[in-house]
Amino acid sequence: MSTPDAAGFAAACASAAFAVDGPDLMVSGVPARALAEEYGTPLYVYDAGAIRRAYRALAGALEGFAKVVYSIKANPNPAIAAILVGEGAGVEVASAGEFRLALRAGADPARILAAGPGKTRAELGEMVAGGIGEI
Repeated sequence: MSTPDAAGFAAACASAAFAVDGPDLMVSGVPARALAEEYGTPLYVYDAGAIRRAYRALAGALEGFAKVVYSIKANPNPAIAAILVGEGAGVEVASAGEFRLALRAGADPARILAAGPGKTRAELGEMVAGGIGEI
């Protein structure tokens, strides 16, 4: 199996979501200036379609080798977690709060894994009672 080209993958994902149209930076077909005027700044803009495409490309490249597991710690946005869970990603959590967020996002508890130190007995008990797949 060949090693995926990480730089090429990142460039392909970015080019699918960003473009330049004259003086405007376009974010998934919408001028960034218009988004800033409507919502103010600073502003985070997520494109569900771009997230899905990137997930599918990564999962496809890793098929038969590894599974994609989304770390809630990296970005605890419930909408993003729900998109990735809906696409088939597992979820990695570091606390009972992140475990609950993963469940609210629709994750199958058996596809959630808990990593990292510092979990209390109560947190571990909650996760085990909730059917977590791996600690």
